[in-house]
Amino acid sequence: MKQVFYALVGAVLLFHVLPAIAWPESCGSQKIHDFEFGRHSFGDRLLNSVQVKRSSSFMRVLSFDENIQTKGIISYIQVIDQKRDGNSGCVYLSGGGVGFYNVILHFKSARNNGVNFQVNVYGK
Repeated sequence: MKQVFYALVGAVLLFHVLPAIAWPESCGSQKIHDFEFGRHSFGDRLLNSVQVKRSSSFMRVLSFDENIQTKGIISYIQVIDQKRDGNSGCVYLSGGGVGFYNVILHFKSARNNGVNFQVNVYGK
């Protein structure tokens, strides 16, 4: 009985947590690929703000990691898609993040397109 309960709880958590993250296999059907992780709470301040921009490469898909360091503990990560036309790429969390002093984000472009995201990292 406990195993069935734990399996159901795990399934519910999986379906509530995973859609918040853009996985590289699926960017979703939306034109805008913004990404948020964590919770922006009272007293948080902007720890780091970085624009991640790479030019397109003919008939290629760009795929790379970006390591963003901070001087405080991260509580909220906001990634804003600057290409609002649906030709942007995906971004997902690949290391660090909430509770750490850095975040590693993986970016993947659409074929024949570049990436352009504004990354804002908040915390204390």
